[in-house]
Amino acid sequence: ADAHNYVVFGGTTGQWLKAAVKRFTCLNLFKRGFELFWIKMPRSAPFLAELAAWADQGRLRPTVNTVHAFDDAGVQAAFEALRGRRTAGKIVMDLERGAKDK
Repeated sequence: ADAHNYVVFGGTTGQWLKAAVKRFTCLNLFKRGFELFWIKMPRSAPFLAELAAWADQGRLRPTVNTVHAFDDAGVQAAFEALRGRRTAGKIVMDLERGAKDK
């Protein structure tokens, strides 16, 4: 992949509707260079269980970019970071911090 390609898991409602049209009619309504895939992952339960066990054991350590309070300002800041598409790591919402502030 070149510097302009990236993968996003998930999509907007409109994007999923376009994906459904493409899947069932073969009519591609996406802009050139954009693709949204329907992915089935059969027999993945054992692998997901292993990942869950690793997480419980502390063997998985995600990179956290920012932590925001779960309040209006924090949610707005988190979405701004997400929309900026320059975040490396997870954007975390601290539910306890937001509840304590109210």
